[in-house]
Amino acid sequence: PIGAGVGYQDIKLNAGSIQEAVASIGGKFGPFGVGVGYFHWKPEVAEKTKGYYLSTSLAMGAGTLFVYGRRIEAPIAPGAEQTQDTIGVAYTYALSKRTLPYIAAAYRKNDFDGPVAGFDTKPWAAAIGLRHYF
Repeated sequence: PIGAGVGYQDIKLNAGSIQEAVASIGGKFGPFGVGVGYFHWKPEVAEKTKGYYLSTSLAMGAGTLFVYGRRIEAPIAPGAEQTQDTIGVAYTYALSKRTLPYIAAAYRKNDFDGPVAGFDTKPWAAAIGLRHYF
């Protein structure tokens, strides 16, 4: 099965508005799943932020491996832009129909160009947990 989605909203604020638009498509083909998407976020008083993502999954018995990548390009000041590249990986294993332990890790690279160059960061995160559906 293949699915697609498109969304748009215009958020009214006291100081203007923000327009958001998203589009995605994905599918599951046997044990393999894949999805791609695009979004943009445009405040009335700033340049447009845009992003792209790719996600995949692979079912392996009672477990599933997920891999995700995302890029965001955001102007933060005149002549300055931030680029974020993120990659994540997760694994889940169904102990039962309602109990799912998981482990995940993600890494992000933040690059700043223009007058704010040199403030680059490389944060990462990890998670481990147990999800139970009541």
